[in-house]
Amino acid sequence: MPSEQLILQTKIQVPQLRGKILARRRILDPLLANRDKKLITVCADAGYGKTTLLAQFCAKLDDAFVYYTLDQSDNDLATFVHYMLEGMQRSFPGFGDRTRQAVRQTRYVNIVMGTLINEFVQNIPDDFYLILDDHHYLEQNLEIARAIEYLVKHAPANFHLIIASRATA
Repeated sequence: MPSEQLILQTKIQVPQLRGKILARRRILDPLLANRDKKLITVCADAGYGKTTLLAQFCAKLDDAFVYYTLDQSDNDLATFVHYMLEGMQRSFPGFGDRTRQAVRQTRYVNIVMGTLINEFVQNIPDDFYLILDDHHYLEQNLEIARAIEYLVKHAPANFHLIIASRATA
């Protein structure tokens, strides 16, 4: 997905909590207590409240984050990276120029994600959360799986990834 194409802003917004929502302290508190971890996964079947839990988590965060709701259209590395960068630019204007250039020049995951990590280290000193909701839509995509694996393996301590999915794979 070239950067000049449409970025659907609702895909990188936290879902709004409407009406009376039960605060599920038994699962929200451990999530908040472990927010210093590099990777957190939230796995449950459809309808169990993963998205609501993550929206409640975001409401409690004082740190910068990107909430990215995935779907089938994100099964492309360029699309995936462009949405992450667009979300990060909300908190860090101008972030991601070198990573966008890397995406235009290569599809080699290590170069693209390495560039993203280097930009992150140089520009974001505080804790930052990337929240990927509905990851099950990408579970068959090996290129994005390698990108996420590279990110988890090499990201600095202040980068935190939370993945919500219907599947554990």
